[in-house]
Amino acid sequence: FALRLANMTSRLQYPSNHRRKNSAGIGNFTHSLQPLITMGVNKLIGIIFMCVNLCSSFLFASGSLYNSSDPLLILDHSNFTSTILGAENAWIIEFYNTWCGHCIHFAPTWKEFAKDIEEWDDTIKVAVIDCAVDENTEICRDYEVMGYPTMKLLRRTWQ
Repeated sequence: FALRLANMTSRLQYPSNHRRKNSAGIGNFTHSLQPLITMGVNKLIGIIFMCVNLCSSFLFASGSLYNSSDPLLILDHSNFTSTILGAENAWIIEFYNTWCGHCIHFAPTWKEFAKDIEEWDDTIKVAVIDCAVDENTEICRDYEVMGYPTMKLLRRTWQ
C-alpha cells in the first residue's frame, strides 16, 4: 500500500509547460493550478499515512503488549509492592502505556532482553507495569514516570 502511494506521488509532477504563457502574457489557468492540486494531493496522502499509523497503534493497543508466556513478570497494583520491595534480587521494570506507539514498537525488544537475561533470575529479574490501567497510575506517579516507555532499576536497599 505504501509503495503504491509512493509511486503515485512520484508521478505527480508539474507539467513541462506549466510556466508557459499565452499570447496575452497571462499564465495558462489550468497549469497555474497544478501546484495547488499537487500540494492538496500530497497533504491528502500525508493525512492517510497518519490515519493508518494511528489506527495501527490503536489496533495493537487493544490488547496487552505482554502476556503470561513472555519471560518476564507482569506487575499491577495488587502485586507490585509485595513482589518488588521484598525481593532479594534486583528488578528492571518497564513502565509502559498500551496506547503509546514507542511502547508498542519497543515491546519485542524488551521481551528479547528478558529472554536473554532469564538465567540471571537469582540476581536480576525483568518486569513490566501498564501505567494506562487506572489502578496502576499511583505507582507510576510514585516512581516519577514522566514518559513512556520508562525503565527503572530497583534494587534492595540493605539496612
